This record gives sequence, structure tokens and C-alpha cells, in this order.
Amino acid sequence: MNKNYSKEYMISLYENDDKKNMENIQSMNNAARSRVNEIIKYAKISGFKKIGIAHCISFTRQTARLVEILEKEFKVVTVDCKVGRVPKSELCGEGWGAACNPIVQAEVLNDAQTDMNIVMGLCVGHDMLFTKYSKAPSTTLLIKDEVYNNEPIKGFK
Repeated sequence: MNKNYSKEYMISLYENDDKKNMENIQSMNNAARSRVNEIIKYAKISGFKKIGIAHCISFTRQTARLVEILEKEFKVVTVDCKVGRVPKSELCGEGWGAACNPIVQAEVLNDAQTDMNIVMGLCVGHDMLFTKYSKAPSTTLLIKDEVYNNEPIKGFK
């Protein structure tokens, strides 16, 4: 480690918006709550009004349920991974059917001017592209793991 990670240096890494974010997280306290409740509370504390959901088509049912929950308090915009239905052969060089399209998912939610985005079940790599291009802060609610029924930690003993 070549850098001097002094307290002053570490604090200097946080811009004012980052510090406000940290304050919002701290104000939520450490009470036990579900991830969905935590997202709702964080969004309220942060003053967010519009939430985007970028989801895999494999999670359409779960996304519909989340929309039902969130619409009680927020405007919700969803976009599935096959948005645009671009052929895999044209975007990925090979394959059949529609390619996943995480950059366009981000663009759709950017155009909708979401305050915060939720990632649901995007593949590894697709989730990274989505978060790279999303203008709004993003958090992951569900992950996809086809071997361990979406609970990847089960694979470790």
C-alpha cells in the first residue's frame, strides 16, 4: 500500500453529496428490516420521488410485485433486459433470439429521470454495464444464480 490512508485523506474522498448519502444511511439506524423496506426508507430519507427498475425477464413476476409495493409511495419506471429486441447475432456476434441490452436499460431510465434505480436479476457483466451507464445511483435487490436458486452463498461451505 503506497498511499497514506490517513483519516484526513479518507474523509477528503467524500464530496458533499457523498457525505449527505452517508448521513442518510446512518440516520436509518441499524434496526433489522427487509431489503425492500430498507430501500423504501432510504429513498424517502433521500427525497427520491421516481424509482427505476432494471430487470431480467426471468424476474418479471418479482418485478411486478415490487412495483405494487413501491407505487404506494413512488412513481416507478421499469425496463426489461430485452428492451429493443436487438438480435444477439448483431450485438454479441453470435447466438439467436434477443440480446440483453443493459446500456439501453440505463438510457431508458436516464431518459425517465429516475432518482434511484434498482437492479433485479441482471447477469454478471450486464449489471456492471447498467450501473456504469446509469446516471442515478443504483442498488441491487435480486441476483441471478441458476445453480443455487438465486442464493449464490449456498455454493460455499
